Amino acid sequence: MGTRRSKLILSCSLASFIIALAACSSSTSSNPSGGSASAASTGGGTANQCVSTAQQRVTAGSAPVSYPTPATLSSTGSLKGKLIFYLPVEQAASLYPVFQKGLDAAANQVGARLTTFDGQDSAATANQGVLEAINQHASVLVLLAVSPAEVSTPLKQALAQGMKVIDVLNGSFQDPLNGLYAHISPNLYALGNLLADEALASSGCQSKSALVLYQSAFVFASQVKTGVQQEFGSLCAACSLYLQDINAADIPSSTPQVVQTALVAHPQLKTIIAANDKTADYVAPAVKAVGRTGIDIFGVNGEAQNLTAIEQGQQTGDVAYANYEYMGWYSAYLAFRAMLNLPADATALPLQAITSANVSSVSAEETSTSFVPGFQKALGGS
Repeated sequence: MGTRRSKLILSCSLASFIIALAACSSSTSSNPSGGSASAASTGGGTANQCVSTAQQRVTAGSAPVSYPTPATLSSTGSLKGKLIFYLPVEQAASLYPVFQKGLDAAANQVGARLTTFDGQDSAATANQGVLEAINQHASVLVLLAVSPAEVSTPLKQALAQGMKVIDVLNGSFQDPLNGLYAHISPNLYALGNLLADEALASSGCQSKSALVLYQSAFVFASQVKTGVQQEFGSLCAACSLYLQDINAADIPSSTPQVVQTALVAHPQLKTIIAANDKTADYVAPAVKAVGRTGIDIFGVNGEAQNLTAIEQGQQTGDVAYANYEYMGWYSAYLAFRAMLNLPADATALPLQAITSANVSSVSAEETSTSFVPGFQKALGGS
């Protein structure tokens, strides 16, 4: 990834950036919704260059994803009875049960055991979960959207006892492992770049301002936000970004407030980018509530309800990074490699831009199980 950065020129509370941007100071401050907002101006080339480059990148990024064929594992009989401890940040999100389906199917094939501990979107509960993995003498701990930093104390104990830890969707694939066995993630900066390309291509680089909603508490969302900044900074000379940090615990209540207030105060605002679909879900209703039309809305994850929203014209685009059932199988496959003392051999998850042009095919891809035979063969099946 490059190191392009948007130049921060204004930073202020939500109320301040809406009422009087020019009067804001250069320091970031809290706002009533528990987040922070800043306005960043960007550099970049001409509008024609911007549109051409962004559209080329969206077209290339919209191609169907393909997954590498996993290498065959030997001695899978030794995996029988070993425990994978699965700790998701929560179970409410629609994608997480799909992930678990793949994880469970792979474990069943080799006779490994699987324990699931719901993190309930609580740091205290997640820490309790890691302690339970230690108590159950798990061979591998799979963290799904649970930040290793959030559970650092019991995690150190788990690592010291030889437990292998697989980190799923907590940062970019290329981030340092710091004792972990593997990251399962896309390059999140590249994901943010592609998200920005979608926004710029959709507006013809004519939307001079965009609101970016993210959660600084989530490494995933923060890195996506940075990738968006990088691409806007590179391509759009006349664009400004309003960066809104939303408290992760207050997404349902804060997102509508932020969106409605910003749209009323800024009639020129035409683009809203959410760093995850959980946030994007609350944008369209907020736009409708203030009577605005013609707003481009983008999200990340490619969840089923967001694909439907794109089909129905309620959302403009999204970026997905893998079939979640595939990620479940892949996580189990890497867990088995860890148990067999093999190197992780991990690769970055592929990215795919989703627009109205390809949303139907993406919907089919996200429910496809065409990758399953490859995993079954790699694990000793026929």
